[in-house]
Amino acid sequence: GWSALRTGLTLAIPMVLASAAIPAGRWADRSGHRHVLVTGGLVTAAGIVSWLILLDGEPSFPTMLPGLMAFGVGAGMAGTTGTSASLHGISDLEMGAANALHQMLRRLAQGLGPAVALSVLGTREAESIDTFRNVWWVIAIAYLLSSAVGLLYPQPHAHEVSGTSGPRKRRPGGPDTGTSGDQVG
Repeated sequence: GWSALRTGLTLAIPMVLASAAIPAGRWADRSGHRHVLVTGGLVTAAGIVSWLILLDGEPSFPTMLPGLMAFGVGAGMAGTTGTSASLHGISDLEMGAANALHQMLRRLAQGLGPAVALSVLGTREAESIDTFRNVWWVIAIAYLLSSAVGLLYPQPHAHEVSGTSGPRKRRPGGPDTGTSGDQVG
């Protein structure tokens, strides 16, 4: 098996590449959330499917790298854009409750993921690639389903997309205006 250091450094790759969320956010600002959500799910699923195709026996870094890169980029696109899409159009007065609901559901899904993986694996002592193949199938299918759901997200009309990625306007004295509301004049 791999050492803890080698495993940690390998798994750091998709976390770093999740910074794709930044240009993905700009893309969503320009063209709407749908295309980014769908693409993110498909890219992530493609990364996982690459492991199903390329990995045999003992994992090697060169064969894992394309999947790790695709997984990081795709998850970065889908994850943060999913948050943005779920809160799009929510009024300032409802933003706290809407975000709390979204985060609760997100944490619930994140908790269920390892539980499902462990039930598919059947043991915590899995040591072979073949043992993980079923889990990878489940994850790939979940991301493909997320892309299908993303297709249902409404696409804005051309006049609704601003073409800029600047902060949205808030009420005077709000957190994005840089004023406290009680300026001396």
